Amino acid sequence: MESKYVLALDVGTTTARCFLLDQTTAVIGRASHEIKHQYPQIGHDEIEPEELWTKVVSVLREAVTVAGIKPHQIACIGISTQRSTFITWHRETGKPFHNFITWKDVRADGLVRQWNDSLKMKGLRMGAFCCHAISRSNRFLAGSVLKLMNSQVADQAGSLFGSCCFEKGDVKITMGTGTFLNVNTGCKPQASLAGLYPQIGWRLGDEIVFVMEGASHDTGSLIKWAEQIGLLSDPSDSSDMANSVQDSNGLCFIPAFSGIQAPVNNFQAAAGFIGIKPTTNRQHMVRAILESIVFRMLQLYEALQREVKNKYTSIRVDGGVSQNDFVVQLLADLTGLKVERPESSEMTMLGAAFLAGLHGGVWQSKDELRVLRKVDRVFEPRGHVYEEYDSIFTLWSQALDRFLNWYDI
Repeated sequence: MESKYVLALDVGTTTARCFLLDQTTAVIGRASHEIKHQYPQIGHDEIEPEELWTKVVSVLREAVTVAGIKPHQIACIGISTQRSTFITWHRETGKPFHNFITWKDVRADGLVRQWNDSLKMKGLRMGAFCCHAISRSNRFLAGSVLKLMNSQVADQAGSLFGSCCFEKGDVKITMGTGTFLNVNTGCKPQASLAGLYPQIGWRLGDEIVFVMEGASHDTGSLIKWAEQIGLLSDPSDSSDMANSVQDSNGLCFIPAFSGIQAPVNNFQAAAGFIGIKPTTNRQHMVRAILESIVFRMLQLYEALQREVKNKYTSIRVDGGVSQNDFVVQLLADLTGLKVERPESSEMTMLGAAFLAGLHGGVWQSKDELRVLRKVDRVFEPRGHVYEEYDSIFTLWSQALDRFLNWYDI
């Protein structure tokens, strides 16, 4: 019988990638192109549509060519795209009216704040507060702090499924351009007070699975910036540089190029270093940047603990920054959980392929997918490091307060 292949297309924030997989999930062909962004004004983030389409078609053709197979051998195609990125077009000509407005664009911030301060929104919150006072339902408590928010998400359901987080309480963190923490909440969505948000994870047959998500928009983008300004010669050097010094020498970095998301939720926050001394060197600065990435993950995890009551034992990670040993080990240390890193960091791609393959008959069940999952390394938490970082995290939290509402000043 002729082999079945699955094609997975992942149109992310910074790259368009295509992978061809066989039934063992081995990648037999791949292609990737960088997606260029345009920043016409501060807070604007756009992608030119024709260029994006050209990149998508190119990676599809190149991956099939590299694999050396015929198109008819592809059983199905799974597609993963960034959410909350949109475009409008003329319905007769098909021509777009404007560029894609990406999920990182915050041009609507002023309008969002205006709506949040309106009498109608204040009335809704007050009504929900009164209902909570009577019913004591957390659903109404969430409504009492209801507000509209800017720039929420890029697509993470694919990576959750690709990480085989099929059971309620399973947690994964994707470390790509931004950080996204997701937990499987089972068959019911859950409200949040901290700025986490419920999503539909996937539908498979009659099964609908919901997830709770929290985001930090600056992760891989921070390391790329550090390379651009000369702090790093190569992103892969950052872990060794951070480990070459005992600590960050009292230096704190606030990772807020796109504001600070949940549970702080301050889109007027600024990014920057604070606590620079004459003895501060490049290694201290790199370590402070990597620490800030983990501190934001810790904030998200602590918010998750408060709002989604489960006994968490491990975190599965993926994304480019998950290859950074310093970041992943510190995440294990500060959460007190085992952190599992897979052999492949392309979980979004794998999730899209898994779902398509299940529908297309390439794989028959989720149990079959669990067997195919391959773990590269498990990072164990170190208790003494957690104790050492107690005062460091407190200092960083105080530094964060100094950078909030910067653009309102």
